[in-house]
Amino acid sequence: MSKSIARPDRLLVPLDGSAASDRVIPAVVNLASKLSIRVRVLHVFRDIKQMSRMTEGDVDWTADAEPRAFINAPAAIRESCARLNESGIEFEVIGRVGSAANEIVREAEFDPTAWIMMSSQGAGGIRRLFMGSTTTAVVRAAEQPVIMIPSELTDQRVNDLLHRPLISVFLDGSANAETAIQPAAMLAGDLKTQLDVVRVAETMRDSDDRPTPDDDRWEAPEVERVREYLERQGSACADTYGIEVVPVILAGSPAVQLMRYAERARPGLVALATRKRSGIERWTYGSLAEQLVDRMQTPLLLIPVEPVS
Repeated sequence: MSKSIARPDRLLVPLDGSAASDRVIPAVVNLASKLSIRVRVLHVFRDIKQMSRMTEGDVDWTADAEPRAFINAPAAIRESCARLNESGIEFEVIGRVGSAANEIVREAEFDPTAWIMMSSQGAGGIRRLFMGSTTTAVVRAAEQPVIMIPSELTDQRVNDLLHRPLISVFLDGSANAETAIQPAAMLAGDLKTQLDVVRVAETMRDSDDRPTPDDDRWEAPEVERVREYLERQGSACADTYGIEVVPVILAGSPAVQLMRYAERARPGLVALATRKRSGIERWTYGSLAEQLVDRMQTPLLLIPVEPVS
């Protein structure tokens, strides 16, 4: 049984001043204001000289032995921080020195109840997640949930999605995938949104159409088994967090049907389990999670689980 994930009391937001990095700002404003939680902006410098030079002396060292300091916003992220300030969000800025991924994870260790919130990085956007990006390294190493915003999304699209009263969690029947239910339900309770628990029944997997649960081409025993499973998973969190939980059963090719579901339902957030040090958890459907993260234009809540020994 996996341990419960604590409610976030802070959002840790890495910013580097790039357009891709700034894509997370509307989502940060939206979530921080709704949850009434604090924001800590993190900017990572290449070396200590760069931090001293770029901050122009506005440094309040937190420890003599560690290159970590509370700083005024350096030039690289001054405009980004101004956007947060204009939104009325309370935030502070921390500077660290070193590798971006390492320092993001190390900063997160200072506050175990912080959730990391960042955009996919680089020109390739979210499609670099599996090709060695900073985002990949953070997802693999972090102990906390990571909320990831696809850098291809416009600010308006991010705002539209995050105002949707719906969070979805994709399941495959494994204990690892089920780890995503509790934090997704907790967040749904805090935001007063509906939670969809979604699973693809392993029937008609080669079909390109959109069967419904009443379609007589379904294999009834499998559909009923999936229905009972989703109702069982949803009932506990519905009572605990006071939310409406809706089981959603799909049939056909898992990747195709889950993508179609996301396009049709347009959830504000999709929760998936991730395996620490191994990246996105591989479901019983092989590389399904990788396909979803690579293609879905939806904010993601990535929940870390311990790898199976």
